[in-house]
Amino acid sequence: MSKLCGLNVVQLREELQKRSLVTSGKKEVLVARLREALIDEGKNPDEFKFDGADEDNEISTGTFTTA
Repeated sequence: MSKLCGLNVVQLREELQKRSLVTSGKKEVLVARLREALIDEGKNPDEFKFDGADEDNEISTGTFTTA
């Protein structure tokens, strides 16, 4: 689990998308938008923990093949 300040841009956009909110903008804008959404939901953005966010922090590598 991760707090709002620990989310990366991809994770912020995923959380905003779950709430049907605009996902464009710089990280600071995304954080502010998600913070407001959490407040509107009656949650404390400074204490809210996002499920599964820590697993997404690892970089996955893929294998590319050419035809």
